[in-house]
Amino acid sequence: MNQDILKYTLGLKIKKFRTKRNLSLKKLAELSGFSTSYLNEIEKGKKYPKMEKLIPLASNLEIPVEELVSPKVDPKLGPIIDLLNSKFFQEFPFELFGVGQHDFFELTSQNPEKFSSFLAALMNMARIYELNLDEFYQASLRSYQESHKNYFPELEDKAEEFLKRFKVKDLEKILQEEFNVSIDYKTLNQYPNLASKRSVLKGDTLYINNNLRPTQKRFVLAKQIGYLFLNLETGTGFTKQLNDFKASYFSGALLIDKKDLIRDLKVIFKNPTFKTVAFFDLLQKYGSNTELLFNRLTQILPQYFNFNNLFFLRLQSSLNPTTKQKELKINKELHFAERHFPHGIGLPEHYCRRWITVSILGELEDKIKAGKYRRPLLRVQISQMTGKEEKYLCVSMARKSSLKSDTLSCLTIGMKIDDSLIKAINFLDDPKIRRKIVGQTCERCDLADCKERACPPVVVNQQNIEKLKKDSLAEFLQQ
Repeated sequence: MNQDILKYTLGLKIKKFRTKRNLSLKKLAELSGFSTSYLNEIEKGKKYPKMEKLIPLASNLEIPVEELVSPKVDPKLGPIIDLLNSKFFQEFPFELFGVGQHDFFELTSQNPEKFSSFLAALMNMARIYELNLDEFYQASLRSYQESHKNYFPELEDKAEEFLKRFKVKDLEKILQEEFNVSIDYKTLNQYPNLASKRSVLKGDTLYINNNLRPTQKRFVLAKQIGYLFLNLETGTGFTKQLNDFKASYFSGALLIDKKDLIRDLKVIFKNPTFKTVAFFDLLQKYGSNTELLFNRLTQILPQYFNFNNLFFLRLQSSLNPTTKQKELKINKELHFAERHFPHGIGLPEHYCRRWITVSILGELEDKIKAGKYRRPLLRVQISQMTGKEEKYLCVSMARKSSLKSDTLSCLTIGMKIDDSLIKAINFLDDPKIRRKIVGQTCERCDLADCKERACPPVVVNQQNIEKLKKDSLAEFLQQ
């Protein structure tokens, strides 16, 4: 147990026994020869007195000093102590969210038993939904991105600084000559178990999967430059995920210049009709893959177009040769301003097939099976949640994985149609854009006569049954 946790447990015990003896903070301080402010610091877990000062304190609390300094605590506080001793807590960068570990100590010390019960409930929920530590790290990173609208000026500035010194077309040369990193496109493909790995840095050699598309290889090169130029360590736990995000962000800022992209988007938005070819032109112009472009859009649109009600999703499914009933998984998501649908609900339910995000994957699968797949599919849809007035302009691109032949993925950016969007985009009234009423999941949707329904609305049905019971009981009690 580290020193900070020892301070925290000491503070918890002092407050517990002081309260038990009905002693005010001021009274206990006077009895023990402390100032009130110093004792308050001890209770908050910020100070740890020497033993000669702890002896009179324990005496006034009427407990042995050994019990006071022991790291053992009431079993009711076990969940808190387990969390404090966990790898997750030790590695979590509280400073990114403007708080420190001591802020957490102070918060929980107000009513530790209630907080411990609450924490135990959260941990039980995590077990039910089979959440692991890595998923907690991902959720923390997602919160960090969302709190900054996924725009980080310091990384943008670093990318501009780099581009003043180097040309982005010389990525291989820069890695080799400026950072002394050699590049190997052959070795990694000799290991079948590493077929899904995009790259591996071993020593001073960057091993790149040769099955990657040229645009993906450029991203890998730029990302490795990001690690080196930003002096990022590979790290472990959350630090690893955070630094990987920073290197990826830097890579995107290198490969897709924000000023050029802003100018190109303004041209696209001025068109009275939606031009599919315009997005493919962006991919070609920047030598970009679909994910890099969509990630860059999530950084630029809120910051420079004021599209603050925006969401981003990456959905995956498997290419199934025998059935069209696919298992869908959201493995990346961002939500700005509010929680949008669909999103990763963590339940074994069926995402609404009326969302363009879902339907485009079915269309992609049909093209692949028919031997007609040539390039990613791009579709646009205006979606309105059933029972609500809000509408979203959703742009989706679906493609086949370059490393996993049986994996399909779809990227979607959804933008709430508000005053900012109406002012900036001229093609919202394009009659060729499909418009659909959508739900959350089939189980929770009461939309009648839905051709895309994958299963009955069991949750809605159960809610209706419960409502009937409640109404009947109320009627019975009034008689």
